Amino acid sequence: MAGRLGHELDRAYASFLLAADGWPALFQDIDVFGTGELLGSPAMERRMTAGRAAAAGHQGLLVR
Repeated sequence: MAGRLGHELDRAYASFLLAADGWPALFQDIDVFGTGELLGSPAMERRMTAGRAAAAGHQGLLVR
C-alpha cells in the first residue's frame, strides 16, 4: 500500500488496518479510514482538499 500512497504508513496504523481495516464513526462523525478510503475515495479526496486548504491558510474553504 505504501507504494500507491507515496509514503509509508505508521506501523501502529498499518497493524490496525490488518486487523480492522477502518472504523466508521469512531467518534460521532470522525471516521478512521480503511484501505478502500486511503487508496482513493470521495471521502479521502474531501479530506485531502481540506488539508491542503488549511495548510495554505484558507480556512474558509474547509469542507466536511
